[in-house]
Amino acid sequence: MLAVCCICCLPFQFETPYRIQLAPSDLFVAIGCLVTLVGRGRLQRSSGNSALLGLWLAVTISLETTLSRTGSLSRYVLLNKYCGLLWLFALYWFLANAVDHEEDVRWLMRVFVIVVSVQNCVCLAAYLGARWLGLIIPLIDPGPRLAGFLVDPNAYGGLLVCALSLHLLTYGTSAQLVQGKAGVWVPVTLAAGLLFTFSRSAGLACAAIVSIGMLMRARVVIPAVAFLAAAGAVYWIYGAGTTDRSFIVSMLTRQKQVDQRVYLASRALDDFAKNPLLGTGIGTFRKTINHNTSLWFLAEMGLVGFAALYWFLGSTASKALFCVRSGGTQIRTVATALLCAHAGMFVFSMGIEAFYQRHWWFVMSMIAALASILARERTRLSVGVRPRWNHEAGSAPG
Repeated sequence: MLAVCCICCLPFQFETPYRIQLAPSDLFVAIGCLVTLVGRGRLQRSSGNSALLGLWLAVTISLETTLSRTGSLSRYVLLNKYCGLLWLFALYWFLANAVDHEEDVRWLMRVFVIVVSVQNCVCLAAYLGARWLGLIIPLIDPGPRLAGFLVDPNAYGGLLVCALSLHLLTYGTSAQLVQGKAGVWVPVTLAAGLLFTFSRSAGLACAAIVSIGMLMRARVVIPAVAFLAAAGAVYWIYGAGTTDRSFIVSMLTRQKQVDQRVYLASRALDDFAKNPLLGTGIGTFRKTINHNTSLWFLAEMGLVGFAALYWFLGSTASKALFCVRSGGTQIRTVATALLCAHAGMFVFSMGIEAFYQRHWWFVMSMIAALASILARERTRLSVGVRPRWNHEAGSAPG
């Protein structure tokens, strides 16, 4: 129940006067970690302990680097950066230990897709109502880009990419997350929301998901993409006026942002060249956030942090591949969807700093949980077969 409540709150964040974003899901993470510690007291062996520990060590070393170079740690570095990452570790740990069966993983994925889709419909209606009719709904910011309840349009685009991947790669299978007519409308509304975020990074992530999906589940993905493309073409030709078209084009180009990110990438590489092993220390991009997760780790944590990041992300992908190759039909389908979401978020992180986004950690925790479940099942079967063979055949042949 705590895990379900946490997932329901993932699409919601609120700004505070203290420059810290408040996420309601964190409350359930705190309670869930306490309950899990009391009930189990440890993480399952195959849930990524070593890679997570390596990542924590790299971040801690980077914190020490910042302290040694600046002589102090600001609240931003200590709370937003360091403690923020530790809290994401807690989220991962809690969710990875909150499920015991493959059905539990699918249930949490279903809750995630439904909650994201419902709130996206509400926010999309509010956004279009504000833009076309001038209607203002309290608590929903009618900015030029759709941001949902995540404050940042790019982060919201990543959220929609995750939900779209999980739904699209399971649709039409025995592991389908949303049934009936609702299952048809979910990708339509998610794609529409994705369009109005005007997030080019999310668009690239969506293209990566579609490409992988065409290789793994062409029978479902190709018709879905064709339908969405046709719907978009109809809107562009018949629904969008001249003003809307100009607005969409201007929001999708934004050359000034492209130039800024090229400059930030160049600065990150310069900082890495000066401090290749340990980096400049966590929090050095405070005033200008580096919009690339890999370059952020490389600049602030050096090769140590960069290696730890790719160890963790790579081990997560390898767990998903293990489930795809070794699991039954439903586990393969679920693992494929999670792997595509993970790959999509990795591509997304090339254009925006995505490592602090909770929905990516949700995806990675479900991969870890699924791998743990499958590993325990294989161990149980191997232990169950061996005594029966010994009983029937006596001792093993020499």
